[in-house]
Amino acid sequence: MKKEFRQIEWSREVQSEADRIIAWAFEEDLGTAGDITSRALLPDDLTGAADLVPRSDGIAAGMPLVADILRHGDPELQWTAFVRDGQPVRAGQAIGRIEGNVRAMLAVERVLLNMLGRLFGIATTTRRFVDAVAGTRARVYDTRKTTPGWRRLEKYAVRCGGGFNHRLNLEAAVLIKDNHRAAGAKLWRLPPSAVPKEAIARTRSYLEKHLSAQELEDLIIEIEVDDLEQLAGALEARPDVVLLDNMN
Repeated sequence: MKKEFRQIEWSREVQSEADRIIAWAFEEDLGTAGDITSRALLPDDLTGAADLVPRSDGIAAGMPLVADILRHGDPELQWTAFVRDGQPVRAGQAIGRIEGNVRAMLAVERVLLNMLGRLFGIATTTRRFVDAVAGTRARVYDTRKTTPGWRRLEKYAVRCGGGFNHRLNLEAAVLIKDNHRAAGAKLWRLPPSAVPKEAIARTRSYLEKHLSAQELEDLIIEIEVDDLEQLAGALEARPDVVLLDNMN
């Protein structure tokens, strides 16, 4: 049976990560005194409505965040979403409406736009790559090169754009990289072409001693190679995935 990396959907884990980021973002943006400009210029009982309107075409991602951001600013702010995550949106198309206290809306505006803008951008860029390989068997995968603290959210945005998630973290899968191979070549006194097969064998031996049979069956073993000789050696050891690094 083909093994698959765990795919990130909106979940309690993603929500928990989002809650932490939202709290940090408001602490950073409001400081200790809050929005002194709005307090100076606007009456505290002024109410109104505002539509969220993107300036360019894109793919929606992070829409579940909006209600949480608004609640953090003012629990009485009302939110109506017009689109769902993964849905294409057009420049000038309203994606949702906020109603309530104007001071509160202005206080949450920057946090809201920063977070949605980032996730929309990731989803939109991902969709461009997905569209580029449409009609082939290729898949677009992400990496762990994420913004600290944002990993699940950014990987979720990749999914909204039609991409696939690679491993979430270092414990989620084995990935034998070039640095592992370089160290192994010196330790085992092997030529580079022989290292992939040896590295996979040693990895399996270690895992068999430390994981249950089910854990071992579920765990993906992947190796990175950068030439055809290494590829041939890796294939002899039958890893689950081979990553062709900087090869053309």
